[in-house]
Amino acid sequence: MSTIATILVHAESDPAASGRLRLATGLARRFDASLTGFAAGDPVIPMLADAAGADGRLIAQLLDEAEARVRAELAKAERSFRAAAAPLAEAQCEWGGFLASPVAALLHEAAAADLVIIGRAQANGEQTDLVAPNPGDVLMQAGRPVLVVPPEVETLTARRIVLAWKESREARRAAADALPFLVQAEQVLLLEITDRGATTEELATAQIRLEGVARWLGRHGVAAIRSKAIALRAATVPEELQQAAEALRADLIVAGGYGHSRLREWVFGGVTRALLQQSPLCCLLSH
Repeated sequence: MSTIATILVHAESDPAASGRLRLATGLARRFDASLTGFAAGDPVIPMLADAAGADGRLIAQLLDEAEARVRAELAKAERSFRAAAAPLAEAQCEWGGFLASPVAALLHEAAAADLVIIGRAQANGEQTDLVAPNPGDVLMQAGRPVLVVPPEVETLTARRIVLAWKESREARRAAADALPFLVQAEQVLLLEITDRGATTEELATAQIRLEGVARWLGRHGVAAIRSKAIALRAATVPEELQQAAEALRADLIVAGGYGHSRLREWVFGGVTRALLQQSPLCCLLSH
């Protein structure tokens, strides 16, 4: 992907999400992109003790009340989005609020976006009628790069980036999707983490692979690339990535997203799961 023309950001009525909206606004200004705010909620009525004998008028009333609560939360989310997006031109901003499943609605909206921005799940987040879409579901189904923003992160400079590499279609897709960020970066660390017991020969082979990828990135205008193949030293690969990012003072990790479907649920690789759920840095993931 050579440029980012449209950004889709998930908005919430919870004030804690305002940082993510400001981050999205900053990226829209940087890339001169349009910004679409999005929120959705599926009205749910409470369980009735005697559902079978419930009066139809009661059920209709409960559904009307549930829809009214969701609409009120959507209005709050829209106000938060428009407040954060105030620095942008009015024609640069759009809003979509839906009475629908959050994931289904977001996937529909993502078809017209180059980048999807969502928040990492918060265990202690405010409970509202707007349920945040599961980042894993979005990653595996959107067909778009997904920027996962940790709670309380409000800015993304992406001046220093760790690009995690392995020989896979997901890593190749992530590198291509990240090009708009990579070409603007001051430093890019192209990092392949091999098995803990990798031999000198295996590391040399990995380094040769990385040098080929670095040449490809250079042809796209990515400067200041440093490629490095290392054997795992930390307890886990996500910890190794985090340590590399800290050493580089990077605020963005780019990686492929790995997973497969099992009994209607997504089963993720350990690295993808950790980046989705635990990384303190923004992560740009592609599947």
